[in-house]
Amino acid sequence: MTVRIPTHELVGLLTDLSLTAADPEVGNATAGVLLHTVRGYDGDTPGKTDLLVGTSTDGIVLGHTHVPCSGQADPMLWPIGDVTAVLAVLKPLAKNKDHAVEITREGDVFAVAEDRDLFGEGLTLTFAAADAEEFPPGAWSMLSELAVSPPEGSQPALARTDFVASRIAPFLKIAARRKSMVSWFRWHQRLPVVVEIGSEYRGLISPYAYNDEDRSAGVAPGGDVYPLAVE
Repeated sequence: MTVRIPTHELVGLLTDLSLTAADPEVGNATAGVLLHTVRGYDGDTPGKTDLLVGTSTDGIVLGHTHVPCSGQADPMLWPIGDVTAVLAVLKPLAKNKDHAVEITREGDVFAVAEDRDLFGEGLTLTFAAADAEEFPPGAWSMLSELAVSPPEGSQPALARTDFVASRIAPFLKIAARRKSMVSWFRWHQRLPVVVEIGSEYRGLISPYAYNDEDRSAGVAPGGDVYPLAVE
């Protein structure tokens, strides 16, 4: 397998997905970025092209995006520590928009190397593969098969949805890097909220489950507003 990809595209994809991956100390497949290739549509470009698709999750937030590439490959699970190392090396090179790398795999070893056609025997990074089959299989159905009905036994939908601030932070960073609007799609205070950033990024965030037995707390904001008194 060989996948050729512009370096700035790979760096952007890994940068965004590293924000929604689990901490390395978790030690399982969520502490990584799953990459696979498909034939699909790249923005407004007519016809299908090769795409490198990436997905990551820590169980609370989920990120999913794609970039154009050349070539097809089997699914690859890159441990988050290796993703960080690859980014450290490639980010300076990505400033050259013509720079490209090739991703290959031999056995249980991945290699990310500068395009030999452009740079000859240039830089090569190698690291051990992780088991892609251990990545949570329900990630893509959660993103595409949207649940719009209230969970069984829950209260009807309320206006209020609570989020832990640190869980929102990755999506704000991603939107800032992409210079795109953040769109939130929610249906119920206890259902996951879909996040859309531009046309190539979709995420998911699980809300904080507050006690919705007191419906007044979920209908409108609490607290007081003190307008300026005009004499």
